[in-house]
Amino acid sequence: MTELNLFKHQLEGIARIKESKRCLLAWEPGCAKTRTTLEALRALACERVLVVAPAALLSVWHDEMMKWYACAPVLVRGTRAKRATFWELSGTLVVSYETLRADILHARGISWDAIVLDESYKIQNPRSKITKTILSLSAPVRVALNGVPLSNSWADLWAVCTWLDPGCLYGSFWKFRAIHAILNPYYPAIVGWRDVEGIKRRTEHLISWKRKEDVLKDLPPISEQVISFDLSKKEREVYDLIRDELRVELQGEDVPVGNALVKLLRLKQTTNGLFAFGEDKMSSKLDLCLELLSSLPAGASALVFSSFKETINELHKRLPAALKITGDTGAVEREESVRLFQSGAVRTLIGTDSVAFGLNLQAASYVLNLDLPYSYAKYQQRISRAHRQGQTRPVTVWNLQANKSVDFHVAKILSRKMVMADEAAGITREDIDEILNT
Repeated sequence: MTELNLFKHQLEGIARIKESKRCLLAWEPGCAKTRTTLEALRALACERVLVVAPAALLSVWHDEMMKWYACAPVLVRGTRAKRATFWELSGTLVVSYETLRADILHARGISWDAIVLDESYKIQNPRSKITKTILSLSAPVRVALNGVPLSNSWADLWAVCTWLDPGCLYGSFWKFRAIHAILNPYYPAIVGWRDVEGIKRRTEHLISWKRKEDVLKDLPPISEQVISFDLSKKEREVYDLIRDELRVELQGEDVPVGNALVKLLRLKQTTNGLFAFGEDKMSSKLDLCLELLSSLPAGASALVFSSFKETINELHKRLPAALKITGDTGAVEREESVRLFQSGAVRTLIGTDSVAFGLNLQAASYVLNLDLPYSYAKYQQRISRAHRQGQTRPVTVWNLQANKSVDFHVAKILSRKMVMADEAAGITREDIDEILNT
């Protein structure tokens, strides 16, 4: 086995898991949650372990165990008949959330020493089938991992904390909501929260909070730069037309903020050039992206992110030598792309936010955001693929923003969420109105 080389915060995390046996590691991306968890389970002598992770991260658990312990976990995937044989094996089993839901009868029939939920945001929705599936599983040791578990509202904590300690938040989401949520009187939407300190008191014994800047002081510097540009005349015409249509559709109507944000995705896509591609494939933003990538220092590698698969596909047409990962990319192809990128065989990896969770991509020293997510948690996930434990070079982040557009307002919302992260700042109706009037 390789020498431990653990940081102080990792030793603290191991001690906390050993002592409480129920823990949510709310450590920002890049703080080595996976390794810390594996060390804690080893210290607790857990033999039958179930790790539930997004499908894209199954290989990450495999690689980490091989790296540190020279043993491979069982990856539960393949046909239903093949998976049935895997559930009969001992040791550590790693399964995706979706496969677990299909194979839940197998999982429930096993006495687990420990269960780990990686990227536990997958059970933030208390009504979802996968949340109900996870809540039906138990083990003496339960660990959840999530870089930013409080990304939208205090409701994000209910399911994972209830799984860890069933009674801590009343055992019922509806009781939790009745006590702490402030509802809109006209339609069923949560508009605020009361007695937040009460929620914190009920969950503080479960959650270990760590900021990357506090625990990884030896990380190289990171710089974030806004690269602004003007839309072409044709792109501006398309943007203004869609904005005006949305203004008529939304202003004066009591549309829930969540529904309005879905409609505003059209504006975000417009700044990428999606509705101005046409025959001439016009996109000022993609032209700028290619110009920036061509200016990288010799030997430098870059990650390029967009929330939209269509944007990534269009960029890949213009940059076919780059590796591409989207939600449609299969597990084998994804693993091979990560390997090629980390080895330096290919210098540019482009993808949607499916790249942003759990993958170790320290080969990159540049991160380019074609568009920004509304969620500060997702933004941090993107950056932390490169700026994480093991990175030795300064990291530069470029955020492309079209002038006088929704891009500026999304960046403003993210800045506010960064400042108010502990208060679960949300997007308001005023934000929507400001975007539509720009």
